[in-house]
Amino acid sequence: MFYFSLIPMNIFIGSSLSADAMTIATSFLFCAIIFRHINKPKVSSQFKFLLLFLGIFIALSKLAYLPILIAIFLIPSKTLNLTWKLSIVLFSALTAIFWSLMVKDIYLPCLEYVNLYNQLQFILTNPVKFISAMFSPFDRLLQLPGSFTANFGWLDTPTNKCFIVYYLLLGLFVIRLENVEGVVSKSRKNISVFIIVSNYVLINLLIYLSWNKIGEDRVEGIQGRYFLPLIPIVIFCLSRLKNKKTADIVFKNRPIFLPLSIIISQIYCLLVMYLRYYV
Repeated sequence: MFYFSLIPMNIFIGSSLSADAMTIATSFLFCAIIFRHINKPKVSSQFKFLLLFLGIFIALSKLAYLPILIAIFLIPSKTLNLTWKLSIVLFSALTAIFWSLMVKDIYLPCLEYVNLYNQLQFILTNPVKFISAMFSPFDRLLQLPGSFTANFGWLDTPTNKCFIVYYLLLGLFVIRLENVEGVVSKSRKNISVFIIVSNYVLINLLIYLSWNKIGEDRVEGIQGRYFLPLIPIVIFCLSRLKNKKTADIVFKNRPIFLPLSIIISQIYCLLVMYLRYYV
């Protein structure tokens, strides 16, 4: 998580006034706390109320990230019982829904052709068209890794494609070599896949409702950075059991290699932004 928490787009958003910075940070903290307590025999009351507080914060930040709260079910029932899990998820969701109902009368569309209620009616009557819109055109999906990793400004300051491929492949390599024995299981992976898929659908749904023309055949406005809060869940999903000895052999210099790679990446991104805005 350290490597991906310092992904250039995360640093860029964190240095701006975007509210996404707090959403991403809270999501990372929520997931990190859950991962830390997955194999603990019991948890304290403070831990339970901390999860509740973070869950409410995530739900109020953006409804699109509600599925992240399901990560709480990665904790075994012997550590945190089902009643507490359901209470945290439901209370957080109901708080966000209640707040949305309170402010719905002051909601104003950002574009004149946007009509949330008519768009919702179109989706309910044409669900297949909406599903098709989420995955078309295919070239839009290919652009997501760029805006996920390092495409700054108004998506008008991209970095080199080779750099994006390098950064993501290195991250994937690090994930696959981690020793997570006793933490990742098939059932837990299934939960993480469900979170990722449901989040993808919900993000597309909310963008479609609030940013697109009624009946649009594609979801316009989707950016890779919208998926940054999902990074911890994706890491968990891609992790696998691996012989620790193999990992140590391949990455015996990891304490030096990874920070050095991150520093070089950040310097390169600073150079890209300097050339774009100051030269």
